[in-house]
Amino acid sequence: MRHVTGVQTFALPIYLQRVHQLRQLCRRRGALCGVGRADLGGVAAHPALGEKRGDRPVKRSSLFVMQLLFTLLVCAFMLVPVLMSLLAGLTRNFFVGLSSGLTFDWLIQVWQAYSPTVWLSLQLALACAVCVCVIGVPAAYALVCMNNRFSRAFEELMVLPVAMPGLASALALLLTYGQFGAFRSSWLFILVGHVLFTLPFLVRPVMAVMQRQHLPVLEEAAASLGAGPIKRFFSVVVPNCRAGILAGVLMVVTLSLGEFTDRKSVV
Repeated sequence: MRHVTGVQTFALPIYLQRVHQLRQLCRRRGALCGVGRADLGGVAAHPALGEKRGDRPVKRSSLFVMQLLFTLLVCAFMLVPVLMSLLAGLTRNFFVGLSSGLTFDWLIQVWQAYSPTVWLSLQLALACAVCVCVIGVPAAYALVCMNNRFSRAFEELMVLPVAMPGLASALALLLTYGQFGAFRSSWLFILVGHVLFTLPFLVRPVMAVMQRQHLPVLEEAAASLGAGPIKRFFSVVVPNCRAGILAGVLMVVTLSLGEFTDRKSVV
């Protein structure tokens, strides 16, 4: 034991003694006396972004400024057409601008003309999301569990509808199911095409999440507790893959809505 500034303390390392001395000095003076926070721990201080080093402010590099300007230009290139479309739909005269006055007449006319098509597209998108979840999640689970040449070949074959032109896929569906008149004239026929096209966009994210979550280990733990295959799938596999399922469903709904199906195409 020894005395430091008149106070009896235990034998401490050098940097802790320095901290104790500086704190005693600061308490007496009532201020930090120009000693930085990093100096109290014996570490060199590095100013954060926007702080000052001495009397000179930290300057951002020219590369950062150029990247920021490029990002702003790309955002403007993507957002300006959207804003112009909204302006055209809400103004009485687009060429005059806001000075011509605001109106909802154009939106009402568009809704009256295309509301059946909008509702049909929404129904198809939701039905497609449900069907793809029911088919895609078990398919992704089976492909991850197999993990052999057959599963990898099947995964590549599943992407063929995306690689093929849409006209070729539609012609194949017509040649296969065109002889069934009732099915051909219903919206279920279009739903089949949407499911075939969007299925890979859910299977791939779900497979990626399953491969990262180490599901075999979790399933072995659940099986050791007496859980059966179905219970393990719904209580272990599905909860651990919610992020991949959500990402896939959002992508499926977006792609299905992008087709914007008209009622005339069902007949």
